[in-house]
Amino acid sequence: MLSRECGDEIESFRERHRDYFHSLSNEEYIAKRKSIYIEGFSHVNPIPIASRIGNLIVTGAINGVDPATGKVAPTLEQQCAHMFTHVRRIVEKTGGGSTEDIIKMTV
Repeated sequence: MLSRECGDEIESFRERHRDYFHSLSNEEYIAKRKSIYIEGFSHVNPIPIASRIGNLIVTGAINGVDPATGKVAPTLEQQCAHMFTHVRRIVEKTGGGSTEDIIKMTV
């Protein structure tokens, strides 16, 4: 059973994306959401690095952590390289897409 607050947030999102979600209950909507994890990159909190709902992929902050060491890379150039590698891996893992499929990304 969903909490009232969680249910309200889902309803708000479904309302904004009514064409895709018009026939789904809250439980069906949650069942369609897939949490994405990739090896070598994670958040400090126990949350997925991305979620996929239908053909939409949503991420939060993606940083420049070196997947081999788990530490932030020492230079801005290395951090950016790791960040773009994480983005590429997320897009490829979630459905065989590529970075050319990205509509908007804020760096």
